[in-house]
Amino acid sequence: MEQPPGYIAQRENIVCRLRKVIYGLKQSPRAWFEKFNMIISGIGFARCHSDHSVFVRRTKSDSVILAVYVDDILLTSSDYMALAETKEYLKRYFVTKDMRKPRYFLGIEVAYQKHGLLLSQMKYTLDLLEETVMLGCKPASTPMEANVDLWHDNSHLLDDPGHYKRLIGKLIYLTVTRPNITFTVGVLSRFMHQLREVH
Repeated sequence: MEQPPGYIAQRENIVCRLRKVIYGLKQSPRAWFEKFNMIISGIGFARCHSDHSVFVRRTKSDSVILAVYVDDILLTSSDYMALAETKEYLKRYFVTKDMRKPRYFLGIEVAYQKHGLLLSQMKYTLDLLEETVMLGCKPASTPMEANVDLWHDNSHLLDDPGHYKRLIGKLIYLTVTRPNITFTVGVLSRFMHQLREVH
């Protein structure tokens, strides 16, 4: 354990006593989320069936959608009164900071245009290409070679299957803004049990 920044001990051989743990307990996120769920359901939000970190509240004119990731909350609705009411309600129970329109959320860049939003994962993609040492490669017109036989290949098994699995997970997340690679990523994710060099 190290001394907190800015604190200089007056004597040698002193031990710091920890009075309260703020972060690091396994139960903390679960307890926070249960409290959040209870509070947000108090004004009519219901948890989404397909994604438990998304909450929806139907209003007379529209819906309010709330997405939670750790301690970041993304709120959206075309009903500005319902949006303002939700923000004020959250301020009563939590320390909040309104960042206005999001520019970057969970690796997705948001650009506002006249007729909607443009979502991009440019930085995420460049980081992925750099990690796989493919930053300088030429782009291909199709995400996967046609008629390639991935099923009956006897090439060597991969030494580090964890690297392949992490790469497939990152590519799955990239399909959020790049649906054109969905088929290829789906095909490649079928070989998680026996990864070979051809994959």
